[in-house]
Amino acid sequence: MNEKILISYIIPAYNAADTLERAVESITHTCNMEKCEILIVENGSTDYTNSVALKLIQKYGENVKLIHSEKGVSRARNEGLKNARGEWIVFVDADDYIVSKSKKYIYEDILNAKADLYVYSYEIGNRANYINNKEEKTYYFNDSAEKMKLEMIANPTKFMQVWGKIFRKSIIYENRIGFNTKMQLSEDSDFTLHYLMHCSRISISDTIFYHYSIDNESTMRSNADKKVLQYIEAMNITSKYIKKQHENVQLAFNDYILMHLNIACVRGIFCVNNKENYVKEVLAKVNDTYGTQEIGKGKTVCIDYSSPNIAKNFHVGHLRTTIIGNSLYHIFDKLGYHVERINHLGDWGTQFGKLIVAYKKWGSKEAVEEKGIPELLRIYVKFHEEAEKDDTLNDQAREWFAKMEKGDEEALSIWEWFKDISMVEYKRIYKMLNMDFDHYTGESFYRDKTAAVVEELKEKNLLKESEGAMIVDLDEYDMAPCLVMKKDGSSIYATRDLAAIFYRKKEYNFDKCIYVTGLEQKLHFAQVFKVVELMGYEWAKENLIHVPYGLVSLEGGKLSTRSGNIVYAEDILKESVSKIREIIAEKNPDLKDKEDVAQKVGIGAIIFNDLYNQRIKDVTFTWEKIHSFDGETGPYVQYTYARAASVLRKTGITEVGDIDASLVTDETSVALLKEIERFPEVIKVAADRLEPSVVSRYVMGVAQSFNRFYHENQCNVEDQKLKEARVKIVILAKQVIKDALELLGIQCPEQM
Repeated sequence: MNEKILISYIIPAYNAADTLERAVESITHTCNMEKCEILIVENGSTDYTNSVALKLIQKYGENVKLIHSEKGVSRARNEGLKNARGEWIVFVDADDYIVSKSKKYIYEDILNAKADLYVYSYEIGNRANYINNKEEKTYYFNDSAEKMKLEMIANPTKFMQVWGKIFRKSIIYENRIGFNTKMQLSEDSDFTLHYLMHCSRISISDTIFYHYSIDNESTMRSNADKKVLQYIEAMNITSKYIKKQHENVQLAFNDYILMHLNIACVRGIFCVNNKENYVKEVLAKVNDTYGTQEIGKGKTVCIDYSSPNIAKNFHVGHLRTTIIGNSLYHIFDKLGYHVERINHLGDWGTQFGKLIVAYKKWGSKEAVEEKGIPELLRIYVKFHEEAEKDDTLNDQAREWFAKMEKGDEEALSIWEWFKDISMVEYKRIYKMLNMDFDHYTGESFYRDKTAAVVEELKEKNLLKESEGAMIVDLDEYDMAPCLVMKKDGSSIYATRDLAAIFYRKKEYNFDKCIYVTGLEQKLHFAQVFKVVELMGYEWAKENLIHVPYGLVSLEGGKLSTRSGNIVYAEDILKESVSKIREIIAEKNPDLKDKEDVAQKVGIGAIIFNDLYNQRIKDVTFTWEKIHSFDGETGPYVQYTYARAASVLRKTGITEVGDIDASLVTDETSVALLKEIERFPEVIKVAADRLEPSVVSRYVMGVAQSFNRFYHENQCNVEDQKLKEARVKIVILAKQVIKDALELLGIQCPEQM
């Protein structure tokens, strides 16, 4: 490497598997990688962040490096600084990204090198924050920058974050500036403040440089008392340094402290205002429809999920896409979107040629009708066993599929029969999961629509011949070619996916089309989406979204269809219900509607276990864990709901009007109300991140807060006003738990 490194981008990465690639790619789009380096500092992740980083290194080359550090963002950034070779330093959080249009301005500024610090505007979510609001793009302070320093210190929300800035490395090194590892909050403000004291020239620009992502899972409302102490500690540390500076700086810092504490109060870290007022505010806005929003009004989202392969068992692996997709449906519906639920059945392709051959050689009508899918699976597995010894079987399979493509009556009749048999099982499972679809339009639905796609690709000179097949060359985009048509003239699933996209766009005019499939299909969808974009449809960049998820196993055993080593989804669901039925018989044998409760809790345990993890992580079904009523499980949350319902039955109160807010200002009551208040924001974050685990983690927090409230606040007391005040909170908690669980696709029994 001969090129001199101009900029070092430092990315602390802790459990950032979902977002790290986006952050890195945003940098590669905005910089000349020959003059830049990206330092990914992994600091103790428990997910597969490390694997993602290694893939990025493989993709982008030696200017992307992986560094390991101890836990803590300050340690990670310090480690990045130690290894940085660039003249300039840019800090990027792993869940944020650089805005693409900033490239021109950044390089012009740095190459001119007129300043010690470049401060750019930024956006939070979809909201732009212009820090200067002047007509000119950039302002320079070539003499003493003290006035600018004072303004920056006194306006922490605009200036004191470490992100959205470009720092000169020589100033950092010469003055031994680093991140204080003792500070758990405001460590970036402390770093920026130290750096400012050594600047003589500062550039301020209204160019949007940085996108800051809001993560409500880690909002400062949690652990309130601890956060307050951390803020105070942070202020003390920084104040000791400030006192050594000019008196005017000290005065500005006093304003900074007041501003910072005010922000903390607004965010809910702690509230210096009367707790009674806070209780009143929450009670005034939380009602039966709390969380329901109109963000998506007039917009349509298509969600493609579940999508089992006809004639194959609906195994436990299919549960992930089905459960995740169903939850996303409920989340977007809650936000006011019109949602089209699409089950894109795997009902077309060469595998049906294989199955027809297998049926004719080793199957019978009587056996298939009697045993259903297990019989189809048996002969399908046998086909693969025999094909390893006799390759002509594969030729026969291709011939039968070609007949299907040409409309052969016999071939289509057998195929339709296989499909009808399969749908009986699938719909039985969907009924168990209490879900349905708007459309069961599988690959076969689009087979007469592929020709138009192929023709358009030809017209736009995107098709190339390769060994007799037709492809779209994607080498320029570091992807393998997208196969559109086999050499025998038959279509492939990519062709049908393209046809499906255009059909859905025309039919539903979607704002988002979301595909919930396994991580192993990431390349496939990247190829398909890129082809749509190359065809001239710019909406493909933003409107087509792949939502990947990790593997699923039972007690550590990986699942496979072809080998026959499978675990049926129906068996898993029934086993879960059975185990809950046993628990009920032991703990509450006199419970009414025991079977209904067992169904709701047993199914709910499976769903919650899946959705409590980030979808990208692998999931293991461990019976003892998922059925526990004490751990972080679905039954625990459902039991909490039933406990709330029991409180209402015992008090005889189901509705409460206005209450005396002063009676519920104790710590546990306020903590519970803070959790309840977060619900609408949690839904938005879950939708933005396409991550149901945001909701599951949230409702677990509500349940835990409620149980603390329950143990410390007796509701059935003689004082009627106090009783009503506490019951009011129970009613709100019960409603939010129910609504949150419904977003996950989980039902709530009134008794357990």
